[in-house]
Amino acid sequence: MQLQPLAGCSSRVLLRLFWINRGVDAKYAFRFLYALILSASGGAVRSLERKIYQQKVASCSIQTPPIFILGHWRSGTTLLHNLLAQDPQFGYLSSYNAWLPEQSIETWPVSRWAVQQLMPSERPMDKIALSLDSPQEEEYAMGNFCPYSFYHGWAFPQKLRDYFERYVLFTSGQFKSEVHQCLIC
Repeated sequence: MQLQPLAGCSSRVLLRLFWINRGVDAKYAFRFLYALILSASGGAVRSLERKIYQQKVASCSIQTPPIFILGHWRSGTTLLHNLLAQDPQFGYLSSYNAWLPEQSIETWPVSRWAVQQLMPSERPMDKIALSLDSPQEEEYAMGNFCPYSFYHGWAFPQKLRDYFERYVLFTSGQFKSEVHQCLIC
């Protein structure tokens, strides 16, 4: 078994994606069920972290403007991201944080161990090494945090073009309201 792209999202997000996409193709039903079971298993930890940290996170303010890395696939953005992550003045989202965005403030040994067992040792598209602590794209976390992400095209390939147009090209007028809905959930 491998880590499924949606396995770290909440059951609420996963079921919303199921509804938005009008179900799952029969050949992917087992993958969906697998992701649903993994998602449901993290529900208690997500609730606990939300209870402990929601107020603290809401009261935080960003003092230094963030750096955004924008670029086309295969253009060196991962290399730049990895280089910047070596400098201690910059923070980054780890693979663990991206795959379990709502249950990774605390280091939960069981969750961390399970993700380690399921994640590949390298990225399939370019063989770059992966670890729980390596830098990861924030879009992956957004894909697990809310139902509005380009990465959902992996799980619902029949709607890949729609996801690309909405969340990469921003051609949908609904994008702003969708992101707002995601942030208030």
